[in-house]
Amino acid sequence: MGLPITFLLGAAILLLHDQFREVLPGAATAAGLRPYFLLLLVPWLLVRSLGGAMRRHSWFRRRRVLWQTLRLLPWSVPAAYAGMVLLGGLPSVALAWAGTSSSLFLMVALGPLLAMELTYRLSEARLAAVAARRGIALPSASGQLAMVWLVVLPILLMAALSDATSSHRWLHVFLTSTALGHLCGFLATVLLLSLTLPLMFRWLLPTSRRLPPSVANDVHATARALGFPPRAVLALHTDLRMANAAMVGPLPWPRYLVLTDALMAMLDAFALRGVVAHEVGHARAGHPGLLMLAFVVVPLLSYHGLWLSLHDASTMTTVITLAGLLLVAVLLLRLVAHRFEYEADQLSAAALGGALPCIEALRRVGQLSARGSERSTLRHPADGRRIAQLQRWEHDPDERVRFARRGRRVRVLIGGVALVAAIGCAWAQTRVWPVDRALLAHYTGAFPEASSRLAALPADLPGTLSELVEELRQEVDAALTLVPEGGVWEQVRDRLSEGGIERGASLLRAGDAKGSLPWLSLALSRPDPEPWRQSLYLIARAAADGDVERTDRLRQHLASLAPASEVWDIVKDLRSQSSDR
Repeated sequence: MGLPITFLLGAAILLLHDQFREVLPGAATAAGLRPYFLLLLVPWLLVRSLGGAMRRHSWFRRRRVLWQTLRLLPWSVPAAYAGMVLLGGLPSVALAWAGTSSSLFLMVALGPLLAMELTYRLSEARLAAVAARRGIALPSASGQLAMVWLVVLPILLMAALSDATSSHRWLHVFLTSTALGHLCGFLATVLLLSLTLPLMFRWLLPTSRRLPPSVANDVHATARALGFPPRAVLALHTDLRMANAAMVGPLPWPRYLVLTDALMAMLDAFALRGVVAHEVGHARAGHPGLLMLAFVVVPLLSYHGLWLSLHDASTMTTVITLAGLLLVAVLLLRLVAHRFEYEADQLSAAALGGALPCIEALRRVGQLSARGSERSTLRHPADGRRIAQLQRWEHDPDERVRFARRGRRVRVLIGGVALVAAIGCAWAQTRVWPVDRALLAHYTGAFPEASSRLAALPADLPGTLSELVEELRQEVDAALTLVPEGGVWEQVRDRLSEGGIERGASLLRAGDAKGSLPWLSLALSRPDPEPWRQSLYLIARAAADGDVERTDRLRQHLASLAPASEVWDIVKDLRSQSSDR
């Protein structure tokens, strides 16, 4: 049981689809998407075909052939979904149906991917049942289905919360358009996921509080003796395919100690006691929270400082800097994670009065999993090194003192890095907040306040902010022309929309693309602007940037939308301007 890689790849295709193919407003329609819904059947048909081949051809009944084929078939899900997204224009249709609702957009856009994934996994499960009757053991799909839901539900929860904030204009603009709002939103998301994901893990995956009778009493007694609630110890059913243990949940609550069925089957009570003490050691030492602080919170705090620092740098400098930071983060994650494994081992030994239970568990799991005792991973050091470290801890009291001293240094280092990141974040927010206050005032209808705040900005703004301020100043001046007194956004947005389209279209028709931009931006003030309004703004942006090819492509797209009669005049004028070039 692991991450649903094929589903995650499909979700990545949806997230990055505009990097592969430009999505023009209104270019895709539900009628044009209908033929692509046939792709929904592709994964199911492939599994059905494999089942038929297995019944008809003896060479398809070989375990190796089936395993190799089943390793390839799941990739048909993201491949078929890519066709719906990139060729059928599924995101554009979903956006048209959903309007301003993020949750409805995700349900429409991710619905086909989820349907294909679930259909494929269910068909794969039926194929495994048929193969089992023929004496062939195939992987179980039940865990993958649960992992898919474990990915989907948090995404939908975040989208629903985003929709909930849209009813409060100030809060919505703050969270979606300001640097401080982005930071608060991301930190709130991390906190919310820390609370909900362990609960979803508990209810979505095949877990149970009922441990096997042969180990239940001993495991519960060990957990209780170490101060961990026995009710929070779960058995994860994997059809004996995974031997592992984990502490799920970065916060003190909700937090679960999870033992897989295979692990409980292969270890005796003595070794299992060492595993339980090891996992409880992670919780008592605060390892989950420290890892989240170092590798989730610190990057979030550092984002805007890097954004301001790297804006004026060359592309090569930016790429080298970000790649270097990523490499350093991975190396530090490996070092800290390995350190925490050693700490949990020693806490286990201290709690049980000796290192032998943990050593025995490491030896047994290493032997039975056939992965070797000298193989390190990103999160775990080699079992042989862990055993050697435990033996040094048990026989050398001075080593215990040195090890504890190094542990304190690691925590001081994490705290220092977090403090530096917080100081850098405060500096970045101080630079950005005056601009964000003007932006916040403008997009809530307080145009006079926005104008005064822009006038009070310092002259030495970073380059990225200077560009933003100049565009915002032009848009605020245009808004003041239309609605000098300002007002509640919901009451003035129609005046901004109609006045903006009238003046922006006039300037665009006259060939002043740059001057039309602030007006056409105001023309999009309505919650769900028509595709032809969006296309006009994109034309102005492309023309202002001097992108002739994109301007002509957008002009042709605008003509295909059959917009209002007055827009046809703009299309004709743009066509004549293109001919003059």
